[in-house]
Amino acid sequence: REGTCNGGWLRHTEQVTHNKMAVVLGCPVNSSSGSDLKSEGLNIPGFQHLGWLLPSHLEVSEIYFLLTALMMGQPVKLLPGETKFDLDTVWAFLWGATVNNQPVSSVTPRINFCSEAVVVLLSMARAMIHCDQNLLPDWLKNHAISIIQVLFQLYHNLPEFMPIFMSAEVLGALASALFPPPINSSESAESSGASTPAEETENMIMIPRSPIEEYSLTSHPARQSIIDFIRVIVVDSLSLSVTGKSSPVIDLVLDACPENSTTTQQTCYQTEVLVTLMDHLLAADMLVGDQAAIPIVPLANAHVQHVAPNVFYLTARIVDKLWQGSLTKDPHEVFDFIVKLIGQAKRRSGNFSLECLYHCLNRSILFLLSRPTETIADQMSVLEALHKLTTN
Repeated sequence: REGTCNGGWLRHTEQVTHNKMAVVLGCPVNSSSGSDLKSEGLNIPGFQHLGWLLPSHLEVSEIYFLLTALMMGQPVKLLPGETKFDLDTVWAFLWGATVNNQPVSSVTPRINFCSEAVVVLLSMARAMIHCDQNLLPDWLKNHAISIIQVLFQLYHNLPEFMPIFMSAEVLGALASALFPPPINSSESAESSGASTPAEETENMIMIPRSPIEEYSLTSHPARQSIIDFIRVIVVDSLSLSVTGKSSPVIDLVLDACPENSTTTQQTCYQTEVLVTLMDHLLAADMLVGDQAAIPIVPLANAHVQHVAPNVFYLTARIVDKLWQGSLTKDPHEVFDFIVKLIGQAKRRSGNFSLECLYHCLNRSILFLLSRPTETIADQMSVLEALHKLTTN
C-alpha cells in the first residue's frame, strides 16, 4: 500500500553503479546522486501503480471481481467464469451465495474495507466511459454502469461503506469519471501529424481555445448514474454532524474536479450537481421537520437535528457558486429556491432561526440587482427581481 517494499531488486547495487568499468562500456553513471534518485522513484504506492496499469486491461473480466474482493478485504480462491458484473454475481463470488441466501448482516463482521481499491475500480470505469465505444466488446459497453450500480448497492446496504464514499479520495474518483482523461501532449502531437522545426518553436503563438472548443463532460449513459450517486451521498451527509477536523461532504463534492479539468468543465459539473440537489431538497421538503422525507443514515454521528444547519450551509454554497460564476442556473430560480426553503421552514413546529436563509436570500437579491442593465432583457430581469421583492 505504501510502496515501501518496491525496488528490492536494486538493493546492494551501489558497487555496480560506481564501477568504473561501466564508463569503459559506454554507460557513464552519475555516482553522486544516481542511486538515490532511483530508490526514491521506486517508492510509489502499489495502488497508484494499479490505477496506472489496469485501465489498459479493460477486457480482462476477472480484474473487476479481484478488485471487488480486494475492496472488501476477502481472499480469492477461484476466479469466476463469467463476465456479468452485478451484485448477485459479486456476492456469489465473495460469499458463495446470493444476497437473498447470504444476508448482509451475516457477512459484515468479515469485511475489511479498502478505499484504495474503490478508487482503482472507478478509474477503470472512467477509462471505459471515455474510450471509443465501438472498440469495446459487447459485454464491456455497459460495464461502467454496472460498476457504478454495484458500488451504489454496496453503499446502500453496508453502512460501514458510507464513510469511505464520503472521503475526498473516493468522491474525487467518482466525479472524475465524468471528466475526460488528460491527453498526453506528445501523443496528441504525434496523432495530429504536426511537425514544427525546433528553431520555430520559440516563435509559436499559443491561441487559447474557446469554451466551445473545450472538451465537455461525458455524454455516456453512466453520467446520470454518477450524478444520482453523488446526490444520494450529499443528501445522506445532511444528517451527519460536521466537525472542524473534516470538511463538509458538499465541499468535497464541489472540489472533486480533476486538476487537469477546464473551467468550463468544472462549471458544468458543479451546476449539474447543485441543480440536482436543489430539485431534491424542494421535492423532499427537507426543512418541514418530522414530515420531511429525510434519510437518517445508520451512523453514530447522524441525527435529524443536523439536517437544518447542513441545508443552510448547502444553500450558502449554492449562492457562493452563483457569485463565482460556477453556477449557470437562472439566478431568479435560485431566488425562488431560497424563498421556498423559507416557506418550508416556517411550516416547521417550534422555534427555528432563519437568519442563515435570509442572509442567503439577501445575497441572491444583491446578485440580481447588480447585473448590467445595458439591454432591455437585462432591465426586465432587474424589474422582475424588484417585483419579487414587493410580492414576497
